[in-house]
Amino acid sequence: MDAKPFKPLYDGDGPFTSVYLPTPGNEADAAHRIELTWRELREDLAGQGAPEADLRAIDDAVGQPLASSSAAQPAGHGSPPGLAVFASQGTVVLDRELSAHPVAPRAAFGDLPDAVTLLAQLPDLGNYLVVHTDREGAQIELHARGRREPEQTEQVKGRTYPVSKNSSGDWRQDRRQRTVQNTWRANARDIAWRVGEIAARHDVDLVAVDGDVRARTLLRDELGASWQDRVVDAADGAERIAAEFECAWRADVVDHFARGLANGTAVDGLAATVDALRTGEVATLLLRHDAPDAGAPVWWGSEPGQLTLQPRELEDLRANLIKRGRAADVLIRALVQMDGELLLCSGAEPGPNGVAGAILRRG
Repeated sequence: MDAKPFKPLYDGDGPFTSVYLPTPGNEADAAHRIELTWRELREDLAGQGAPEADLRAIDDAVGQPLASSSAAQPAGHGSPPGLAVFASQGTVVLDRELSAHPVAPRAAFGDLPDAVTLLAQLPDLGNYLVVHTDREGAQIELHARGRREPEQTEQVKGRTYPVSKNSSGDWRQDRRQRTVQNTWRANARDIAWRVGEIAARHDVDLVAVDGDVRARTLLRDELGASWQDRVVDAADGAERIAAEFECAWRADVVDHFARGLANGTAVDGLAATVDALRTGEVATLLLRHDAPDAGAPVWWGSEPGQLTLQPRELEDLRANLIKRGRAADVLIRALVQMDGELLLCSGAEPGPNGVAGAILRRG
């Protein structure tokens, strides 16, 4: 996954208040249960030393699931099973819906955000577009990473005349057909312009297109070569296409990592990965967050690249901030600071031998 969207978590030096809250909005007593759970987590955080300003900011974020859980849910509609909220200096710096069941209540206050649980269940695919198109226009849906419903929906209306070919059988038929085809292409050009604008603004990974076959072909042509590797036909369903795209990306990263270990463009192990992050060489971090050494101590400073297994190295650099954290948390922070990509591995999945490995930028 692209780590850039998580920069707000690491813009400051902390400390951070992290909360994972179950929000079963489709149950009869959901609002009461959310309120009781948050009250217990709030007391726990206060005992850990979380500032009241952070807790009040999270009060407001939790208030939205409480309100939605108090209202009757339409048939077939369910709220997300949980919410992750991160606050620092009295401000919510990031909040995300959780999709995995069940969501265990959890709260932590510390120098780094407790973000691994969130990242482990988010899709590797970031923002993507679904375009429902025909020869007269399109509906464009922006799907944000980890969100259940479209973040934004927009209609693009093209010219509606002439869009149909008639078999008149006279000398005017060829001219009319050319005019109709020009209308289709002009509409596809307008849709492509808007798709490109939204995709660039929201840094989308994928454009899934369904609808009329001819309209899909024209749209792909108008989007141009720079988008061809990210535009897919989604006639069989955008969600399935997105899942296939993610699986293909994960397989490609793992294969790239294995080849890189053989030719020197990848590294394996905590020490080697720390060295690569310190020198800014990491393109993709592979993190096994449930490995035994995921909790090993790593020291870090405020500036990008300031991390080490030996705190004396930061002292020699006269870092103005030296703190110790869990390896998994510190490595994620370092990666986000350098705009790299992240692949979280678990269990028997192929990947690093231990907590971390990396594909290098020269690979």
